[in-house]
Amino acid sequence: MHPKVPKLERMFSASQVKGIRTSLKLSRREFAERMGTSIRVVQSWELGERVPLRSAMQRMEDLRP
Repeated sequence: MHPKVPKLERMFSASQVKGIRTSLKLSRREFAERMGTSIRVVQSWELGERVPLRSAMQRMEDLRP
């Protein structure tokens, strides 16, 4: 049986994504590497052009200080 993973009920706003990255003192490149995505995707999250997938939101929760 798999342990229950907490369900993410909310989305991260563009400012929250940037806030998480800056609180970790990471460049977009470094944050993208930790997230397993591209710099362009991180940029699009921070500009509000795209919304992170559920898996990306979970990863951000794990990285969040």
